[in-house]
Amino acid sequence: MSLTPILQGIITGFALAVPIGPIGILCIKRSLTDGSRSGLVVGLSGASADVVYALSAAFGVRLIVDFVSEQEVWIRLFGALLLMAVGFHMLRSRPAANPSRASRNPETRSYLSTLLLALTNPMTLFAFVAAFTSMGVQSLMDEPSSLVLLILGVFVGSFAWFCLLAGLARRFRRTIGTRGTVLINRIAGALLMTFGIIGLLTALHSL
Repeated sequence: MSLTPILQGIITGFALAVPIGPIGILCIKRSLTDGSRSGLVVGLSGASADVVYALSAAFGVRLIVDFVSEQEVWIRLFGALLLMAVGFHMLRSRPAANPSRASRNPETRSYLSTLLLALTNPMTLFAFVAAFTSMGVQSLMDEPSSLVLLILGVFVGSFAWFCLLAGLARRFRRTIGTRGTVLINRIAGALLMTFGIIGLLTALHSL
């Protein structure tokens, strides 16, 4: 069994995750304010979304691809509004007065909400389609084990990038006090709202 598919997947997953977008910003923010574990939960959501899109691209699920293509504007519009809502909430957030109470929020909720946000970026699907087409993934359709390795590689590569972000953010976490946390919330919130506004304007322009 050749390891080439998993290496291709790792490179593709890492390369497509590297551009710092909303999920990357959330990963850094959560790592700085809530700890690297919270950042890794965000990263796990981002990597999971990449796997969903990679599966759709690899198997050439025309129904999904056609649906995303036809509804791209509305998906981007929903994602933009969601980004603006998350950014606005982050701008208003303050460090928890009772950390033990804040820790009761299940990480599953964070994972699912971030996954939903990550899945509202249809450009990721088109990026995987382009990458897999150039790699000749269709030739792997008759080799299930190779296809599994490719998708596994995508997850590993994508998650590795988010682990790197969380690890780098962790190095600075100890130097951040309450004021620093508020500042980080405001910066991250402003960036997410900016992404949301740009996405909203782009989607409205396409209507």
